[in-house]
Amino acid sequence: AEDGIRDVERSRGLGDVYKRQVEYYQNGQIKEKGNLKFGWQDGLWEYFNEDGSLLRTETWKEGRK
Repeated sequence: AEDGIRDVERSRGLGDVYKRQVEYYQNGQIKEKGNLKFGWQDGLWEYFNEDGSLLRTETWKEGRK
């Protein structure tokens, strides 16, 4: 991001199979976070409001709710 705040952060897990993704609002608060498996959303994903409060959670399995 232009203001120095990262927009998306990804970390690797086992090989390139599992990754952790965290996306941020411009104010630095987390927008959403969860795991990727082979590039698909997998497991628990959490979504947040701009003030940092939890908006909702979703459970995914290889890209499907």
